[in-house]
Amino acid sequence: MCDERSRWHNDLHAMGIRTAVLCALAALATLVPRALGDIEAASAAASIRFGPTVTPPALAAGDFTVLVWYRPSGIAEAQAGILQIPGLATLRIDPGNGVTGTITKGGAGGTTAAAAANLQLAPGEWALLAISLRTSDGRFFVFAQGESTPLKVGAVTVPALAGSVAGPVTGDMAIGSSPSGLPAAQGLYGMIAVRTHWLQASDFAAVWNSRRHWAAFDADNTAAGGNMAGPGGCVWMTNHAMTTGPLDAVGVFTFDRAAVVGQPVGTGNVHVYTSLGVWAGELAVVRPVTAAAGFVYRSHSDPPYDGFFVPDLPGSGIARDVVARPSPLARQMVTGPQQPLRIVVGSNSRGMGGHDGSAFAPSNYAHGFIELERARVMGILLRPAILSSGGGTWFGFDTQQSSPPQSGPGTIVAISGDPSPSGTFSRFWTGSMSGTSLGPGEGLLLRPGAHYAMRCKPEPGSLIAADAPLTVAAYVLRYPGSSGVTWRPGKGVNQGGDGYLGPGTAVSLDSTSWTRVLQAGDHMQGSTALVVSDDQTDGVHAGDAVFVSAGTGVGSISVVTGVVFDGTSTTITFSHPFFGAPAVGSTVRAGAWAFERIEYAWAALDPGDPQVWRGLRLEADTAGAGVVVFSFSAWRPGVDGYAFGTAGWGGHGYQQQIDQSFPGSIEALSSAAGAQVWVQVPAQQWSEPSSMSTWTHRLRVGSPGMEVVWAGELQHATQYPAKGPEAWGQYILDHAAAEGVVGLVSFEHPRLGDFRQQLADGLRKDGEHLSQRGNRVQAGVWTELLERGALPACRPDLNGDGVLNLADFGAFQTLLALGDPRADFNNDGVLNLADFGAFQNTFAFGC
Repeated sequence: MCDERSRWHNDLHAMGIRTAVLCALAALATLVPRALGDIEAASAAASIRFGPTVTPPALAAGDFTVLVWYRPSGIAEAQAGILQIPGLATLRIDPGNGVTGTITKGGAGGTTAAAAANLQLAPGEWALLAISLRTSDGRFFVFAQGESTPLKVGAVTVPALAGSVAGPVTGDMAIGSSPSGLPAAQGLYGMIAVRTHWLQASDFAAVWNSRRHWAAFDADNTAAGGNMAGPGGCVWMTNHAMTTGPLDAVGVFTFDRAAVVGQPVGTGNVHVYTSLGVWAGELAVVRPVTAAAGFVYRSHSDPPYDGFFVPDLPGSGIARDVVARPSPLARQMVTGPQQPLRIVVGSNSRGMGGHDGSAFAPSNYAHGFIELERARVMGILLRPAILSSGGGTWFGFDTQQSSPPQSGPGTIVAISGDPSPSGTFSRFWTGSMSGTSLGPGEGLLLRPGAHYAMRCKPEPGSLIAADAPLTVAAYVLRYPGSSGVTWRPGKGVNQGGDGYLGPGTAVSLDSTSWTRVLQAGDHMQGSTALVVSDDQTDGVHAGDAVFVSAGTGVGSISVVTGVVFDGTSTTITFSHPFFGAPAVGSTVRAGAWAFERIEYAWAALDPGDPQVWRGLRLEADTAGAGVVVFSFSAWRPGVDGYAFGTAGWGGHGYQQQIDQSFPGSIEALSSAAGAQVWVQVPAQQWSEPSSMSTWTHRLRVGSPGMEVVWAGELQHATQYPAKGPEAWGQYILDHAAAEGVVGLVSFEHPRLGDFRQQLADGLRKDGEHLSQRGNRVQAGVWTELLERGALPACRPDLNGDGVLNLADFGAFQTLLALGDPRADFNNDGVLNLADFGAFQNTFAFGC
């Protein structure tokens, strides 16, 4: 039997190839995930009350309809409330009459009439319920239909409402139990939508038959004479979205704003759509409600709630989702690690995201893989060195509860956000969330005498444990003028505070091979050339870093691109302008630059040792310009497992990352990271899709044997016209084979759906970024696609037994019959007899 995890990949670790394919296909055919912003009432006391500023005014303005998706958890043995608008209307479950609605004229104490649909809802099945008022004749309707129960309609005429309106509302609108004492109908409450028209049976059928939860919001059957007029007819809606970084319509909330699957519904995290007022028309808005208790966020894409709704897809027309090639290391992301496997996942802010608003995990793609594969994770790579606590949730190197041990204020500079010459160091590295950085690098400049430490904690459920060895590493910059660094192993009971410090080891980082105090006649020519008045071609070379260590422009650094002597003077050109141009009297140093890794191997800790956070402390010498530290890594040695790392620059696409990096830095980063697999996710901002290829070429210079996976992502709110995920996905399909990379395109994957589906499923932090859940789901989709895209080293060995024989022909026939893309041996996107010929040729060539 295929469970939820097998839909992604987990059971593939233990299955044979054919069984895995059959299971995956069966799962896709019968268990297509559907997204819905649901809340579950697990007790009779569950209630959400919407105050007067949040209750929809359209309910008392004329014709109206309220549509509700509902999935009961059991049979109601007494009256139970679903929706109550005091003084106006209710929707409830009545054991005797089934789904029942009431309408009131005159507010509290006025005339009330009831209509019953006489439908008893089946537990564990989705139903659509509606109440509707037609004021022309005072006719009030109740509609109900379930998965195994037919449509029932109840109606009553209220003469007092003919030509008039219901209400007025005399209290807070409530979902679940009400102030009047009616208990909550237990089960899952899906979208509740208020519309400004009365409902015909054909309108109700248009919503029900679509099996789309968003139909209550956007169904349009006016061409067939219906009243459903699309989104324009929906003026209010709730239970349609769950985001961890929502728009805040009123006031400022902290973690309370995050709506997280499995966590309680609070007064500050209820998403309410309205067509009027603050953030009108926005779907990701939370509005404070009067009270919330007893409800928990659930997702309709999770068992046991799934299997009814049809997912909405972006509709981009992208025909294929995988470009396959032999990639035995990337394949281990599906089959399980057969060695220590280092994987970096890079993009833009979606590759580097920090706190997702939920206090649970960062919102970046690498952490999606970490959460998906936690039991097999043995390491974390390239954790940026940062100053502050608070937003620093991170696997292993967490800084949320306390700041890393460090020297006092003003002694350390965060280079990614520094508006002074020190910020130019950010052009060497990657991994910044800062959109205002001078380059893509995150990191710190430790001024002379400053110290900084980072510690890695044991991670429950992973391979990083206190009773196991742990290797920790820090990446620092060797540059002309650098201070030396003394490093010490250190541990403590948490990230900050005092703890054990081991003996120090000194490392020289100053690479100065040429020094010049600029004299009369030396001058800057434009912003990227320094002219000196004699021959310096023996002292300065292309590729050197040039650093201003004193005088005007002190702290600026750039990289040499050319050195030319014209017989009188030497012109030294740079890739990027100095932040502060040197002048006469400035001291300029040149020399090779490099990334240095400082590493320490911790032994397993003794049982009962409370100081389980292990790491490194770095201290800059008092001489020199300071020490630049970029990031930290930690891994458990000697085990087969995954070590995941991050890369990217917030708010910047690949072309910007390339343009703003110093020459050679991307290549050097690739080499320093030591990744065997680089998962390259599109970074679209102001970049053409072809920059995917340029970035890959740079990575391969630094790591020629590294496998690269191009992983196209899901839909986002901002599409970057003509350069959105669709265009990048098509580029992946068109160019992955020529670039020798695995290509994955998930844009149209039903597990992800379109942007609105993602909001409803709790996949999104906001319009541009994913929640921890969203990153985990996206990683799961990529892993599923990798099962078809990352082929074994010997491609024709389709049954994976290490031998080429007739059994592989049988496996090929099975894949071809199933329509599996792994049978596309000629890589034309079509499965036919030509693939059989290509398979025969590949088989004959051998492995």
